Amino acid sequence: RPHHGRDCRFAWGRLGLTRWPNHAEAWRQWRDALQGERMHHGWLLAGKSGLGKIDFALAAARELVGEPGVP
Repeated sequence: RPHHGRDCRFAWGRLGLTRWPNHAEAWRQWRDALQGERMHHGWLLAGKSGLGKIDFALAAARELVGEPGVP
């Protein structure tokens, strides 16, 4: 369970967090970076409260270092 008390797994889909349709461009940029030769050492997630920054960060981390079968 994430440290902030919310379980974000319900929103995880094949293309990212389906709960946040406003993340489509961020997911495109993330996937482009993953497929590139080198991943940048840091990503800044900025914006107003309630936009899903934490959910995006957790899902991106799962995609980067997650293991199959481990939530």
